Amino acid sequence: MFEESKTTIPNPTEADIRAAVTSYKDFEIDLSGTEDFLRITVSGRAFSFDGKDGNVGYMTKKDVVSIEEAVKIMTAYRNGSADWKKMVDWDQIKQ
Repeated sequence: MFEESKTTIPNPTEADIRAAVTSYKDFEIDLSGTEDFLRITVSGRAFSFDGKDGNVGYMTKKDVVSIEEAVKIMTAYRNGSADWKKMVDWDQIKQ
């Protein structure tokens, strides 16, 4: 599920994710059937991420400034790939 403001787009495509990132709006992707999510927060023209994967919370250690990098992270997460965890440095928080 993809949430931007109060709009939900089921099964977002990479184009949907790119549109949200390039609009510089906060949004999150929730994995259906779980409490896991990955949220992108915009500050100026930089992006930070936080989320929950099982019993572990994540926060980026530094902001991402590349639209391409932000799209890749969110798309990898949406695809269910563990690669999103390797794309930036994270602080892990036990939930």
